[in-house]
Amino acid sequence: MSEEKRFTNKKLIVVSIILVLVSGMTGMLGFMLVGVLNDNTNLHGHYDDLYIDYLELQYDFNQLSETYLILTGEYIELENDYSDLLDDYNTLQNNYDALLLAYENLLNDYNTLQIAYDSICNTIKQTILPVQYSIFAEAVRRYYMPIYLSDGLTTKEWYMKYAEFCRDIVLHDSYQYNAFFEVSNAFSDALEFGSNTMYLADYIMDYTFDYCNTIDYWGLEELSGYDEFTIIHNVVQQCIDNIDYEYDSDIIIGQDNPTWDYPKFPVETAFRTLGDCEDQAILTAAYLESCGIETAINIFHDPAHPTLGAFYHGTLMVHIEDTDAFYSMFPNGILLAFPEIDPYYPPDFTWCFLDTTWDVPFGSIPLWLQDYIDIGEITEDIVSDAICDINGGID
Repeated sequence: MSEEKRFTNKKLIVVSIILVLVSGMTGMLGFMLVGVLNDNTNLHGHYDDLYIDYLELQYDFNQLSETYLILTGEYIELENDYSDLLDDYNTLQNNYDALLLAYENLLNDYNTLQIAYDSICNTIKQTILPVQYSIFAEAVRRYYMPIYLSDGLTTKEWYMKYAEFCRDIVLHDSYQYNAFFEVSNAFSDALEFGSNTMYLADYIMDYTFDYCNTIDYWGLEELSGYDEFTIIHNVVQQCIDNIDYEYDSDIIIGQDNPTWDYPKFPVETAFRTLGDCEDQAILTAAYLESCGIETAINIFHDPAHPTLGAFYHGTLMVHIEDTDAFYSMFPNGILLAFPEIDPYYPPDFTWCFLDTTWDVPFGSIPLWLQDYIDIGEITEDIVSDAICDINGGID
């Protein structure tokens, strides 16, 4: 084979190889081109979606931007309003602090004035008025005792009139009956309450004696919830605890006639916290009468007491409504009958002796009374009784 022919064959072979290679590469490129075209289509689809999302986000952004601008404006306005309100608050706070300080100063001044006022009121109620009332009481003794204890009376009559005078004192200061009008009217220009000396006594006793701590007020209308035994016990115990004994010989003012005793009005005894036997009996009776509990003044004038000899003593009795309750509470207590005491009281055993002078608590029996009980009687000739009721004397 010639050299030229051999070269031509080689050329054909090379061309054939090139054609084969080109054909293979063209197929691959075609396949790759198809893939790229598909990816491009997909990317265009994603781009479109993202573009739509972008447009929506852009719209939302614009809306939010407008809202933000509006809210920013409102915030600035609120901030300005807050600043104004804060200034007003600070001004009001300063004014409040100033007013509070002024109020505290005024309150301190008020408390100081209230203390001074209370002190003045207590001085008037507990000192000035009782002293003023004692002038009235002394005038009553000077004017009326010669009328009650006139000359020519028997011993029994004298003590009976004395018991009645003590009863009228009880009725006056317990605001029930004024037997002393002439002297009361004479004091109309001198007493704070004019001629109403009964009200004046009521007013003074409410502030003078330490009784308000036991019962709110000693008027009958204020005693709801208190039974009669509680009232009697409290009154008797207050008198025992607060009143000391004072002999009439220790009193100088007013004793023009030494044959008279010196019966003090309840206001005087409560104010002085001193009194002898009939003074303490009068005070106890006045408080009990003010509570609506019936009492009677007793004056013993016995020259021959079973154990004490000459026995001259002022005391009182209290009328017991519920005798069964009395004996249930005080099994050893004693109630006595005084059929002559007054027509509207039945002649039953309904009267209990009270004796604050001998410090005998309610329900107990005074020793001097027990001596009488032991011998079986208390005769009319040695005791004079006056029930604390208008015209309630016992002959």
